Amino acid sequence: SKERPMRHAGLRKRDEACGREARAAPCSQRPLVGHNCLYDLMFCLRHFHAPLPPSLPDFKATVRRLLPVVWDTKLLAHAAGCYPDTALGPLHEAVRASVRADGSAGSVSLAEGFGRYDGGGMCHEAGCAE
Repeated sequence: SKERPMRHAGLRKRDEACGREARAAPCSQRPLVGHNCLYDLMFCLRHFHAPLPPSLPDFKATVRRLLPVVWDTKLLAHAAGCYPDTALGPLHEAVRASVRADGSAGSVSLAEGFGRYDGGGMCHEAGCAE
């Protein structure tokens, strides 16, 4: 059908955009922020860079070279030890509640075009934006 070639063209365009982002990441020095993102890192490395290295130390060295700053919010929340549930939805709610309760936590502002993430209704969305 006519829909299938258009769909594949859209996926190809998305993959090319993600590939450009992946290649630019080491130069940008921007942190990559994910939640429980080991598999996401493995997927991106495999599909946008090269086959996965044969060992965990090699994988970690490759990720550090390509993405020098990675923040895994699940790992950070677990290490903090003050959140009983580090799944993304419950963690999001707990952090928002603590900000409302004492007002001392820093604020988070969303970039233009990302307003749909405000309020917790969409706390997880995997993939690349076009």
